[in-house]
Amino acid sequence: MFPNADARTFDDRDRIYAILRIVALACGLAFAFLSVGPGPLRSAVLLAHGAFLLYTALAYAIGWPLVRLSDKTIFYLSIAALDLVFCIALIALTGGAASPFYRALYVWVAMFAFYFGRNGGMRASVLALTIFCGFHLVDDFRGDPWVLLVQGGGMLMHGPLIGLLTDRERRRAQDLREARDRLAEINTRLVDEQSQRIQVEKLSSIGLLASGVAHEINNPLSGVMGCVKSLRDGTVPEDRRAEYFNTVTEGLERIRQTVRGLLDYARQRPPAPTDVDVHEVMDASLRLVQPALHKKRVTTDIRVVSGSVHVHADRAQLMQVLVNLLLNAAEASSANQTITLDARPDPAAGGVKLIVRDEGCGIPDDIKDRICDPFFTTKPEGQGTGLGLSVSLGIIRNHGGELTFESEEGAGTTAIVRLPGAKNGRPSLGG
Repeated sequence: MFPNADARTFDDRDRIYAILRIVALACGLAFAFLSVGPGPLRSAVLLAHGAFLLYTALAYAIGWPLVRLSDKTIFYLSIAALDLVFCIALIALTGGAASPFYRALYVWVAMFAFYFGRNGGMRASVLALTIFCGFHLVDDFRGDPWVLLVQGGGMLMHGPLIGLLTDRERRRAQDLREARDRLAEINTRLVDEQSQRIQVEKLSSIGLLASGVAHEINNPLSGVMGCVKSLRDGTVPEDRRAEYFNTVTEGLERIRQTVRGLLDYARQRPPAPTDVDVHEVMDASLRLVQPALHKKRVTTDIRVVSGSVHVHADRAQLMQVLVNLLLNAAEASSANQTITLDARPDPAAGGVKLIVRDEGCGIPDDIKDRICDPFFTTKPEGQGTGLGLSVSLGIIRNHGGELTFESEEGAGTTAIVRLPGAKNGRPSLGG
């Protein structure tokens, strides 16, 4: 009748059932004091309700903990049996067929149907009707036959109706739980797919940056090797040895920063938003794309207010967005054009606005609405994944921000990133 898993918790249905028992006890005691005068009858009612309170308290104090080892069916069948004995005793003590407490059978049927559904309610109704008829059989069915028929018919219909409503509510609750579980599963799958898209696009960007990074490493490496060879051969005058060692140190530091930046960019890790310095992320992104910009003879112009500029974001993912936007801007630009990076306050959103502006070919009107669609690209086959802007848009939205574009064909494109400000109490833009 119950899923065994339900036995692990005291759920809302159990709370309602316990409250119904308290209400039934309160109503019975109120009747005893308000409708029954002092005497043996009141004493009998109070004694019966005292027994009800006692076995209820013992059931929940001792019996309920044992439910964790079994399931709720045993517990509620046991307590329902005790309740039925209580109802029979209460009716017998207060006048039998003439007792006003025959209504306690209605309460018993309702509670049984509430927990055991339509089939349980039907069985409870038949059993209660049998007991009801039994009391009247002992009393030779005195009273108005039509009243007895209505009372018995109501008792017979009472349980199945409540049980039917309970079953319907239980099915709806189950449907909602299943829908919630499906949504959670879909959300997990979407998060995983988004992470995979981010990494695929990152690897694609690394492929585009590879030749430039190799150049960035090769130049200082050649200088380092030349200095080391001269030092090893002893051809360096004593007074210039420190200069050569400084050159080696500077060259190795340049290689280390290049490799570190590439590894930091390529590393796959869970997002960890912190307060990051936008200017530092801009510099790191430019170091990676600078060879690609040099190759196209494109210059850059960084504009940022004096002082620190902080946003609340994952540094690696923000860097990936900037690299994607810079590479797109470089792709659209021609020789001797300029790409501008700008950071400024965004008072309307209470955060920071990052701008990447190029002087390139612009975006044709017929594809403006599609540029952020997954797998959409205007590059020749094999030269792009079509995920760059889609991934960038997803990253910015996950940070509670916004990515928009302003473009005029033949006059350049402006990408605008809006992000929340820092959360550590310092201003998003300091000076």
